[in-house]
Amino acid sequence: MCLRPLTENDFEAEAQFLSSDRSRFVGGPMGRSEARQKFALILDHWQVRGFGFWAVDELVTGRYCGRVGLWYPDDWPEPEIGWA
Repeated sequence: MCLRPLTENDFEAEAQFLSSDRSRFVGGPMGRSEARQKFALILDHWQVRGFGFWAVDELVTGRYCGRVGLWYPDDWPEPEIGWA
């Protein structure tokens, strides 16, 4: 596995995941518009907090597998290690 910064190119895979039942533990399932908003929040988190999620790619194929990192929304009492 390889970690790298998330980019706009990762949105389609995220939207597909967030529309599925597999996303029920991270606020899903949700429609494309809501997925776009969540993805924008994930990208913006780095600017606001200075840390956030990393993209996880398969090392051999380069295929996007998901995300992992620290998440600390404004209304949470402390940061959380998250993955999806």
